[in-house]
Amino acid sequence: MSFCFSAPSQPSAIVVNLEHIKALIKADSVILFETAHPDRHHLSLFIFDLQERLRTASADPGSLPYELRALEASLLSVCSVLRDHYNQLSPKVAAILRRLEGDIDRSTLLTLLDMTRKLTR
Repeated sequence: MSFCFSAPSQPSAIVVNLEHIKALIKADSVILFETAHPDRHHLSLFIFDLQERLRTASADPGSLPYELRALEASLLSVCSVLRDHYNQLSPKVAAILRRLEGDIDRSTLLTLLDMTRKLTR
């Protein structure tokens, strides 16, 4: 899991480096950087959602500024990815914990440790 969010010293841009999104958000543009992240599906969904949010909200005079809409799309996409990871691992972890209630053995603990590492990457 990659956690890095920064607002650089220049007030004219926001740098986003979260999970599958590597971007530079300016007041009127978003620059996406290609990454080696294996999850192309979520990146594609993010790009589609970002385009829709920026296009539809530009017609509404009461909407958030461009850069905040882009940041919102980024954060929502990251939350979606984290929720998907949680939903995939949660049943597996619950099953392992149930096994550990009856008998604590080394291999089960190592499996649990491996899943914990997947959550913290």
